[in-house]
Amino acid sequence: MEAGESCHPVPPGNSTDFMNISLESGDQPVKKKQPKRILHFSDGILEEYSTDEEEEDKPPPPPPVDPKKLPWLPWFWYYIVTAASRSLSAADFCGEKLAWFFGITSPKYQYAIDEYYRLKEEEEREKAREERRKQQLEEMRLSSIDVQTDKDVLRDVDLHTEDKVQDKEEGKKY
Repeated sequence: MEAGESCHPVPPGNSTDFMNISLESGDQPVKKKQPKRILHFSDGILEEYSTDEEEEDKPPPPPPVDPKKLPWLPWFWYYIVTAASRSLSAADFCGEKLAWFFGITSPKYQYAIDEYYRLKEEEEREKAREERRKQQLEEMRLSSIDVQTDKDVLRDVDLHTEDKVQDKEEGKKY
């Protein structure tokens, strides 16, 4: 036996050498699921994937109608329905574009909703301004505290006791 050989026979394609391990999973490539629809919104993209249930629920499409092979009355009815559905689609499209152009796509009372949010925001700003003003006044009051020395305290006590003595003397006079 030569160096590097194993005593167990290895079938071809199955290498036991740890340096030659394939990082790919199997011979078949991994199939990535494709989205059914991709919807683009102003705040992001939504990928809609189909499910097996949705695919099974769809009825088969009706066979296309060849108007050349229809008798006169069904032929006439086919063209009336086709013209009506196309006219309705065109009117719907034009109506949407005109509504957008004239700005009537917003809610009826949007002005009231906007006013409410504006007043709420203004009230919050006023509260914040008042809090800042109170905080500044408190900082100014704390920064301008008079520091009393022992002499000042003694003098205040002496003045206070003199006032009491005078009050007592005045009370005796009456």
